Amino acid sequence: MNHQLVLVVGLILLEGAWSAWHRRPTHTVRITLSSGALALLHFGAYVLTTVGLALPALEAVRLHFSVFQLPADGVVTWLLCLLATDFCAYWLHRTQHHVRWFWVGHSVHHTAPEFNLTVGPRLGVLDTLDRIPFFLPLALLGFHAEMIVLCYALIELWSFWTHTSWIPRLRWLPGFEWLFNTPANHRLHHGRNTVYLDRNFGEFTMLWDHVFRTHVRQTEPVDYGATVMPPRQDPWTANVFELRRLWADMRAAPTWRAALALPWRGF
Repeated sequence: MNHQLVLVVGLILLEGAWSAWHRRPTHTVRITLSSGALALLHFGAYVLTTVGLALPALEAVRLHFSVFQLPADGVVTWLLCLLATDFCAYWLHRTQHHVRWFWVGHSVHHTAPEFNLTVGPRLGVLDTLDRIPFFLPLALLGFHAEMIVLCYALIELWSFWTHTSWIPRLRWLPGFEWLFNTPANHRLHHGRNTVYLDRNFGEFTMLWDHVFRTHVRQTEPVDYGATVMPPRQDPWTANVFELRRLWADMRAAPTWRAALALPWRGF
């Protein structure tokens, strides 16, 4: 863990120094510090929910309700788990952009007006709770809880390097960007341009974007950020901004039934 942290911090510092050297405004101190604080808050919540909720829930489902009993040490099983986890991660990500309650936690990741490596771990505290239901089907299939959590961690680790504007399209690797998530693919997902909204949800592969027709390639410069931005970039505001907006809309709803339905509706 210490080596991974040193590597992540080192890459962020290298990217910042490279940006300053080339006079490209991809980093500002205020937003970088805010993203760092948000990452630490998310990591703390992630550890608590993973150990206290996700692992016990996934393993309980596997032990009592699974259709198959899959081995925990087979290479084929691990590859299948990685692919299946990537599929679930795609639908989790897509739901986060289409359902109000899920957007509350995920919006933190999109409220950075810059696009650099600090945005990768910039995640909301509530984001950790939303994930668990999407991976329960994997436990029903018989995948061990530790396998599911580790595969998702590997997918998240892969997505770290995709949050940079410095790596161009990998034209020298034919087919690589068609199959895998890369900076060129993921940059567009962080754009608030109309043409890029709700596109390129892939975390590890882009396979599901092709299957479900949500893939797009760049056609215009990317305007980074959410369509509605918080007034400030501090960690508290970033975490509660969309929650306050949702609460205000619920209070303005014509009936209590409409208010209770609002968090689960699309937008």
